Order: sequence, then structure tokens, then C-alpha cells
Amino acid sequence: MSTYVLGAGGTLGYEVVKCLSEKSNVKAVVRSELHATKFEAFTKVKVVAGDVTDPATLDFEDAQAIVFACSASSAAGYWNGPKDVDYQGVVNLIEISKKQKTPPHIVLVTSRFVNPVNGWHPVRMILNNIKRKLMDWKWKSEEALRASGLPYTIVRPGGLVGGGFGTSTDSRAKGREAGQEIKVIVGAEGDVDGARDILRADVASIIRSVLEERELAEGKTIECVAKPASESKDKTNVNAALQEIPKDKFLVRDTRKIPEQLAGDEVVELKLARRPAEFKARSGGVNSSTAPNDKERAALVASKKKGGGSLYALIGPDGHLNKLKALEYLSVYDCEIDNLSGVGKLEASALKELVVGCNPISKIPSDLALLEGLTAFSADDCLLTYPSIPQPICNLNNLKELRLSGNSISGLLLDDLKSLSSLTLLNLDSNVIVSLPDELPPMPNLSILSLRNNKIDKLPHTSEFKNLPSLSCLSISSNKLVALDVHGLFETCPSLTKLFANKNCITSRFSSSPDSQNGNILTGVGSLLNERGDDEQEVIVNISNNPLTASAIPCVPSDLVSYFGKVDPVREVLCREEDKGSRCVLVACGIIKRKSESKKRKSLGGEKENLMEVEATN
Repeated sequence: MSTYVLGAGGTLGYEVVKCLSEKSNVKAVVRSELHATKFEAFTKVKVVAGDVTDPATLDFEDAQAIVFACSASSAAGYWNGPKDVDYQGVVNLIEISKKQKTPPHIVLVTSRFVNPVNGWHPVRMILNNIKRKLMDWKWKSEEALRASGLPYTIVRPGGLVGGGFGTSTDSRAKGREAGQEIKVIVGAEGDVDGARDILRADVASIIRSVLEERELAEGKTIECVAKPASESKDKTNVNAALQEIPKDKFLVRDTRKIPEQLAGDEVVELKLARRPAEFKARSGGVNSSTAPNDKERAALVASKKKGGGSLYALIGPDGHLNKLKALEYLSVYDCEIDNLSGVGKLEASALKELVVGCNPISKIPSDLALLEGLTAFSADDCLLTYPSIPQPICNLNNLKELRLSGNSISGLLLDDLKSLSSLTLLNLDSNVIVSLPDELPPMPNLSILSLRNNKIDKLPHTSEFKNLPSLSCLSISSNKLVALDVHGLFETCPSLTKLFANKNCITSRFSSSPDSQNGNILTGVGSLLNERGDDEQEVIVNISNNPLTASAIPCVPSDLVSYFGKVDPVREVLCREEDKGSRCVLVACGIIKRKSESKKRKSLGGEKENLMEVEATN
């Protein structure tokens, strides 16, 4: 049995062959015989001809594992290279592997930022533009492999540097200091911070570890980068990282094939791909053209989702999902369904998390409440128009995470919040909420409350926040608040470490004490944090982009200076004068940094240090 390396003639492929051949037999698959000379010195390497764009040239009869290290080059053609190589090449590999008596384990090498959620990341945008949607085709290849039912691992490296035939394997990236110790970091998607590069030889070593621990790595997507050792405390051990990385959600592209793809009833996670034809045809759903209050958002949503499908077609009398008794996670995200009819039929399952977002759903059916074991429900970017949280959701007594952003919910009722006392996370961003209840019910476990981009002009009195003792993050940016008692919130919420109130209309401090009505909005915050004794805890207070008057923050309070360290005496607070009399617009009173760290940012009009660093405007 052998391990095949597709794309062995390329720079990364060469390093993979070189690394794997140190311990096992390898077959290097190359398009041109000219590449054969590269491997003459390797006794455990056999060079075979093959082109991933031509299935007739590929034969993996004795393969126990296949590494796909190909990527579009100028030789593949500028216009069709990414599609033919990075996508269709993977599809060809999948079809051939399915015919094998014992399907091989496939290791697919793609790239960081390939997921469309990173659509605006500069790296993804540049590669997509200069290489004809290269990242889009790589993402499609990943999804095809996940849906194939074959054993697989997807490896997403950062920028590739060094290595290749005739060059130094240990050559470093530009900008790295000579002799600088580098750590290779391996983690799940989004867990490796920073867009750092990585040596091809290091990627090859990671692939070898994956193949040595294939049972542990099966069904997982891993990302890998390299960082200066001084900047990282992450794990270097690949095997240890593989144990912590979760498996991908199971993706089914054609629900008619659920019985053959999901043998038995032991399936725990299921992700349905976009618009399966058979349940769109059996709709009977509601009209999806109901316009929410926010006409601009409704037009955007309606342009993307035309609806016409029903969840009932999947879980009805002759459906399949009601047979999956062990099912804990179900996602029908962006499947163009316009109603959740029949969702109660999942009552017999062990369902804990249900994702129905990015669909033209306008109603939440009452039988949703039958899913008593549900702990997480997400209906972001739908067409829900309600005066408060829909009642069927409020009847889910065990719910811990609720995400309803991007809808047209216009308020929050006290009784609804009382029913959701078990929540740890509540996200109602981008709705049309005008006001909050004057009272807040006891919600002892609520840690994250996000109300960004609504129309809220006033928060409940700070004394009400005592009922949220676990609140660690409060996001109320992009609303219409006119006053904010920062000290009162931190005093009442002992766990609060992140407060985002940027992009409001805040002009003063609101407090129960009349003398501090118009005092410094940050007075006392530093002393209060110092009393907590959390020297290493990151605390964020973002009140940038508010029309704060000079009396609201005339300077950085001395207790903040004492708590957070040195400040530039010339620019304690960075303000920009506007042609509005004595009014100043606070530009950079943003993120308060960790006490143990020293962060710098360029001030407007100079290079001087600033006490606070601005959160990315949202």
C-alpha cells in the first residue's frame, strides 16, 4: 500500500514527497516526465504520470492515502485553471476513490481564508481577483469532499514560503529576523490568529502527522501558520491539537440520498446544502415577500432569497430526518425554505442545536416548543417581524444561546425575557428595536448581550443590571443612546469586561448621582477595575464616534492612568475639533488595553502614543 501525492511536481508537492518518503513508500504523481529527475535521489519514491484534470490518467488501486497538493498554474490556463484543477481535479479524485474496494484517506491542501465568511479579507480578495476566483473554487472543492462520504482531512496553511527542488528548505519569509525562533501553530478554523506565513517543509510535516494519526484527523479541517515564538503560547504538538479540533458538520448535498449517506441512526451532526430540489417541489409554504419594517434591508434579503421550500418535506411522514434519533445538530442555513412547518416532528430526536438562518422565514411555528432539549437556536437574516421575541422560542425553557440578528423585531417584553432565564447568549443585532423594558428579570447565566444596530435610545437604569451578574460583554453600538453611565455598568456587573457603545449619540454620563450628570464619563472606572484585582484581564470600553462634549471627557482620568500605565501627556485623549462651536467629536477613546501589555497606534496628525486603541468600526 502506498501514499500518492498529486501535484508532486510543484514546490509544496515536492516537500510533501520528501517528508513522507523518510518513513514510507510514496508515489509522486506528476503531469510531466521532466519532473521525474527531482526524485532520483529518493529510494522510496516512485514517479508516475497523471493529470488531475484527466481522470483517465489516474490510477490509485493500491492507495491507502492520497495527498492533493495541486493548485492552478499558468500551465493549466489562466481562464479555467482554478476551476479545472482546484475544483474539478478534486471531484475527479473523489469519483475515482469511491470505486476503490477500500477508499483511501484524502488529505486536501487548500488555503486559509478560503471560507466565504472571509469574503472581504484582503488576501482572499486579491487571490480571487488575480487567479480567477481561485479561493471560491478551493472552497467548492472542500464542500465536495465533505459531502463525498470518504475519509478526509483538509489542511489550510497560511502563506507558503521556502522549499522546493534546488532551493533551501529552511529559507525564511521576508521580514523575519535572522535566528528568530519560529513556532508552528495548528488549530481549528479561526483559532490561529494572524495571517502569518509558514514553510512548505512545515506543512509537509503536518501532513505526515495527519496521516500517522488519520483516525484522529478524519473529518476535520485544520489551519496552520507560523509565528515568532515570543508572540505565541499556542500548542506546537500536532497530535495534541488534533485531539482538540472538532469534526466538520456532516454535509448532505442531496437529501434524497440521506439513507445511503447516513447509514444507521447514529448520526449526530447534519448540515444540509443549499436548495435540495426535492423539498422545494413539495412546498406549500407561506408567501416570502412580506416586507419588514426596514424596507432597505427587506429589499436586500428578498433579492437573495426567493423561497418556495418547506422543512416539512424533509421531516414529514416519508421524510428521513425523523429517523435520526441521535441527531443533535441540524443546519438548513440558506436552503431557500420559507417556513418551518413540521419542525415538531424532530421531537423524538436528541436535537440540541437548530440553525435556520438566511432563509425567507416569516413565522416561527408553535410546535418548535416541542423541542424541549434544544439549547441553541439561530434564525439570523430571516424575515421575522414580531413585536418581541416570538412566543414559541420563549417556551424553550432549556435554551442557552439565541441568535435572531438581521430581522425586524421591534421590541423586548419583560415576560419574554423572564421565560428565557437560562440564556447565556442573546444576539438581536440589526433589528428595529426601539426600547428595552425598564426592568430586567433575573438572568443569572447571561454572559453576552448584543443589541448592535437597532434604534434604542435609552438603557434600563444601571441598578437593573444587577440581575445579570454573569454579563461579560454588552454591545450596544450603532444605536441612539444619548447618555451612558460607564462606571455604573462596571460597578453593577462584576463580570463585565467588554462594553461597546460606539456610534451612538452619547453626550453625557447618566448616573443616580446628580453631581455627576455631566461629569467625566470615565471617572472612577480605573479605581473600580483596580479594586477587582484582575490585572491580566482584558477590558474593553469603546465609546468612539459619539458627539461627546468636552465636559463629558475633558481628559483621561488619573485612576485610568494609574491602572493602565503610561500615557502621552500631550495627547491623553485624541479629539478632532469640528466646526460646531465648543463641541468635540471623540475619535479614539476606544479599547482599553491589558495592563500587562503596551499597545500603540498612530494618532491623527502624528506618531504619538495613545492610551486607547479603537475597535474596528462596525
